[in-house]
Amino acid sequence: MALNSSKNIDHGNYIPSPIVPGMKVADGEHIRKVFVLSADDVAAGAEVAESSALRAPSRHPQSGCHPFIWPRAAIDSATSAPTADSNNIVTEHGASAETPVGSTGSPTTKVTEIPSNIEVGANAELDLTVVVLPGVSARIPLTIDLTGAHSEVRLSGIYLCSGHDDVTFDITMHHRTGDCCSRQIFNGLAAGEAKCGFFGKIVIAPDAQRTEAFQENHNILLSDSARVNTKPRLEIYADDVKCSHGATVGKLNEDEQFYMRSRGIPEDEAKVLQMISFVAPVLEAVPEESSDGSPCRSAVAGQVENAIRSFA
Repeated sequence: MALNSSKNIDHGNYIPSPIVPGMKVADGEHIRKVFVLSADDVAAGAEVAESSALRAPSRHPQSGCHPFIWPRAAIDSATSAPTADSNNIVTEHGASAETPVGSTGSPTTKVTEIPSNIEVGANAELDLTVVVLPGVSARIPLTIDLTGAHSEVRLSGIYLCSGHDDVTFDITMHHRTGDCCSRQIFNGLAAGEAKCGFFGKIVIAPDAQRTEAFQENHNILLSDSARVNTKPRLEIYADDVKCSHGATVGKLNEDEQFYMRSRGIPEDEAKVLQMISFVAPVLEAVPEESSDGSPCRSAVAGQVENAIRSFA
């Protein structure tokens, strides 16, 4: 959905939220960060105070990856805007239901390694990728404020959930000035009785003209008991913008599995290839080489592939 019209825009409803101090991307600066969260990085059930500290995950050995085969697994979408007291659309494998916001059941953990508030200055760039491996239950809140003209933010994430994992991303991208661009893509796999949540909000202030803001969330359910709760949201108070958002929830494409099996690829391996290709767009956002201690693309790809193979 693209919006480039002044229709249904009421500037009087805009109430700017205060900027919470946290990490700052200075004018003209370019920061790239990759966070990989495993079961060892969070304390299950603990409510840890939010922090703006940055800690680089440890490196992992390179693992060979298979060629990517694109699946066509997007079969459902939910793009309506939530409110603080509204119900969220909960999509299950073969069914749908509604539950109140935040009723995730099991206790979750706020992750301190990831900055919860980031301000991006003029002509600055931020590339941030978050990868959540199986065995993690965490709530990951993140607010990014674009306060300087010509700033760019590229935000991406992978969450691989199994067992009783409970992972929720709560993201706000606030465009406070014009001539800025933000892009978000989050892809998730849910197996077992895992619960995944993605709540993403893009806010375009009245003065943020010529803004470009895009958000995508795609999910694949690998079991009948897994649940995905997704709700992208746009709040636009300017009339010269290009914005879109969307969410999909589906399952692995059986026709593609049949094709690969007819070429001699075992069924389990075919599913692994589909899952790897599903998260490939996010992996492409990880730098091939790292100079700041963050994991490089080959290291992250190896961790993701090992986790995916545990699903098959």
